Amino acid sequence: MEGLNDSFEKLLSRYTLSSQFVEPFKFQLNKLFEIVENEGREELKGLLARKKDLESKIENLDKRYFDKPNFGDEKYNKYSLEFDMELKDVDLQIASNKKIISNHSRHIDKVIEKVTKINKYWREGDIKLSEQLTVYDNSAATNNLILPKTIYAAKFPNAFPSILNVGNLEKKISFDQYDSKGNILQYTLENGIPVSIIWGYNKTQPIAKIENAAYSQVSSYVSNLQTLSDTGTEANLITVLSHLLDNYYI
Repeated sequence: MEGLNDSFEKLLSRYTLSSQFVEPFKFQLNKLFEIVENEGREELKGLLARKKDLESKIENLDKRYFDKPNFGDEKYNKYSLEFDMELKDVDLQIASNKKIISNHSRHIDKVIEKVTKINKYWREGDIKLSEQLTVYDNSAATNNLILPKTIYAAKFPNAFPSILNVGNLEKKISFDQYDSKGNILQYTLENGIPVSIIWGYNKTQPIAKIENAAYSQVSSYVSNLQTLSDTGTEANLITVLSHLLDNYYI
């Protein structure tokens, strides 16, 4: 059975990565592996406790069998077989679990060695038909999180001018502003039209998408809408959203 590292390495080795994205990519991979490994460690604790309990049951069963002659062979064999089978199952789960929480850093480094560009191209022979490139940033615009900043794309062949570190691609979308949770607050389409998003319910769900308006233009509504979604009534939230609709298209 393949462990998480082996499966991930096999999957990612089919893709390629540009040098400018290596560190953000490794950062995100490490975050993913840490989450999975923490879950694996918690599961392992439970499995080891279950194994210890079964071993204790087997020990007590043997003790009762030898200390009490009237315990009976049939009862002993029944429980002994049941506990042994359960113990073997737990041992298999522990072995599988240890593959999940093995050292992942070595596997990430091996994957990084194999890749050279982030995009997977559709090719016909040696002809590149299309390309999409996502540029990441870590600045005030992304709330100091590693998040997408710009998406470029194009079909080939084309006559687009070459952009430094990008190539012959067109800018399709810019992500202009994020909140502290990594939610996108404003993005701009290739036609130059900004789109703003207001997040409610403790910033877990979008409650308004406003087209043709920068986030700064609708920021006066944000605090009230978020408070209403978090603690108010649905009716009051709809009322305020209707006022916003009078001024903007949402």
